[in-house]
Amino acid sequence: MEHLGHLPQNYGIVDGSGLSNYNYVSPALLVDFLRYAYANPDIFRKLYEALPIAGVDGTLKNRMKKGKAYKNIHAKTGTFTGISCLAGYVRTSYNHFLAFAIMNQNTLSAAKARTLQDMICEELAR
Repeated sequence: MEHLGHLPQNYGIVDGSGLSNYNYVSPALLVDFLRYAYANPDIFRKLYEALPIAGVDGTLKNRMKKGKAYKNIHAKTGTFTGISCLAGYVRTSYNHFLAFAIMNQNTLSAAKARTLQDMICEELAR
């Protein structure tokens, strides 16, 4: 990540599950990684195909089932007590790809956080 301008002391990835208290990344780091992947077709193709699709499958199967976001969001969810995150790609109505990362912390309601994320995705997909 250093070649993207992110120094090792500014992020930590300790385990693949994300459950360790020593994992920490910023939305900016996630977006920079997603942009890097997009610029590298071999990486992008594999990553994009592996991400859940809004309203279709995986953790997004029951989300964004209507509107512009439907089938146009490919993203990974992340949920932990008081935290709800969504990061991935949106295909806009102009057929452009945008990388995004939304992190809600200290939320009392995961459902409200997901609703907000879905509203943001709907706007991004326009």
